[in-house]
Formats: sequence, C-alpha cells, structure tokens
Amino acid sequence: MNRWITRIVTVASLAGAAALAPAGIAYAQQAATAAHEGHGMGHKMGLVGAALKLDSLTPAQRTAIDQLVQTRRTAEVPVRQADAQLLTVLAQPWVEVWVDGKRVSVDTPLRAFSLPAGPHSFRFVNADAHYLGEKQMTVPPGGELKVSVDVPKGTIRAQ
Repeated sequence: MNRWITRIVTVASLAGAAALAPAGIAYAQQAATAAHEGHGMGHKMGLVGAALKLDSLTPAQRTAIDQLVQTRRTAEVPVRQADAQLLTVLAQPWVEVWVDGKRVSVDTPLRAFSLPAGPHSFRFVNADAHYLGEKQMTVPPGGELKVSVDVPKGTIRAQ
C-alpha cells in the first residue's frame, strides 16, 4: 500500500511541475522582453509605466503622471557648472517644494537643484500635516542656498 501512495505522490508532483512549466517560461520571456525594452529606449518602466498602461486613466491623469515624471527627472539632473547657483532643501517630515509658483519637487530632501541667482518666492507644502510655509529668499551668485523646514514647529531657516 505504501508503494501505491508513493507512486501517486510522484505522479501528482510530476503533473504539477508539467502544468507550471509553461507559465514559468512565459514569465521569464516577459521579464526578458521588459528588460530589453527598458535599456535606454526612453520607455517608462516600473510603477509609473504600469500606471500609464491603465485604460481607466483620464487624459488629465495621464498628463499629471507625465508631469510628475518630468519633475522627478528635472530634480535629479546633476549640475555640472562650477559657478552654479544651487538649492538644497531638507525638511522634517517631507514637503513639496515650489519655487516662483512652480513645483520643483514632490518630496524632500531636494539636493543640488539648479536655480538662477537672485530673489525667489518659495512655498513648502505638506498636505498630510496641513502645512503651508512661504518665504522670500535670495539664492547667492555662485553659491548655494540651504533651507531647513521644520513642519511641526512651522519654521523655515535659510543658511
């Protein structure tokens, strides 16, 4: 009787493995195709790419996602000029950073963001904490403006 149980278990295991093999192969092919398409071809991959494939998105939502991607790319571009004017924003907790009416980052820290020298209007927003801080500050020529935002205390410090 033990032989029959052993044979049944063996046959069931082989049948299960044979049933899963095509799905595994299809998954591997899909992953290889996605990896190939993502190499420098300008395709949006990951969560944003998956979101843009949804049929239920309205044109306004697609535009908002594209703008978010562009904002992230702009904030991540390294500055290579020796005399660049830079903005660094640190916040506790996070804030959105707006400069002269344009959102330049959806999260902090924001590091080495290139900005023209001179006076600018800054807005720091944390919707979860119901925080809105605004301040006029000047970016020094050839220098860096470092800003610290403490949301619980409601303070904005520039260095």
